[in-house]
Amino acid sequence: MKYSYLEFTRRIWEFNENRPLGLSAISVYFYLLKIGSDTGYTKFTVSDSKISRELKMTRKTVKVCKERLRKFGIISYQSRNGIPSDFQLSSDYPLIFKDAFGEPEVQSEIIEVKEFKKKLEPKLVEVNSIKKSTQQISSSVERNINIPSIKEFLEYAQKLETYEPQIDFEIHSKYDNWINNGWKNSANRPITDWKSTLKSVLPYLKNSTQNNSLSINSIPRITPPKLSNF
Repeated sequence: MKYSYLEFTRRIWEFNENRPLGLSAISVYFYLLKIGSDTGYTKFTVSDSKISRELKMTRKTVKVCKERLRKFGIISYQSRNGIPSDFQLSSDYPLIFKDAFGEPEVQSEIIEVKEFKKKLEPKLVEVNSIKKSTQQISSSVERNINIPSIKEFLEYAQKLETYEPQIDFEIHSKYDNWINNGWKNSANRPITDWKSTLKSVLPYLKNSTQNNSLSINSIPRITPPKLSNF
């Protein structure tokens, strides 16, 4: 049976104004209508997997849409396991239905959204993991944002009463140790107020320098023995 593509198109839109079919069902119908237009007949064969592939929707959604169209008498089809379905496009279905004949208008869209969310869940877990790692890094940066430069570190030390020039090397070493330890002290605790911490350790650095220094006065004088003439 040959038919007019424009007549079928006009009829489905008129039906849809009274009973919205939903975007997915409309997409399936117009795909079937295209096949009929290409062959010039209202009866043809096509598989669900091909419809699913061409329309980028799940086979489950395709089946729901097919059944919805069949219930309204817009199409008829015969399903066979493992074999493409035989479709028949109708041109004499009623244009107005009572509510009792219809399914929820968004059923196919709901199924599509559920399938999409199921595929999206692993990605959401991955995104949340990356987000958590980023927050941890950001928190670490915020804790360390008050780390001074070595120049600022030395300049502050030089202003303290207990400072002496000969402990500059010890001060520099202490700064390097804290940096290498993630800006933590010898007890592995974060340094939140480096000025106060430096002020408290400076006397110990000074004593350490004095204890390790070897003054000239502490070196014993050794008098060489006199050699007698033979």
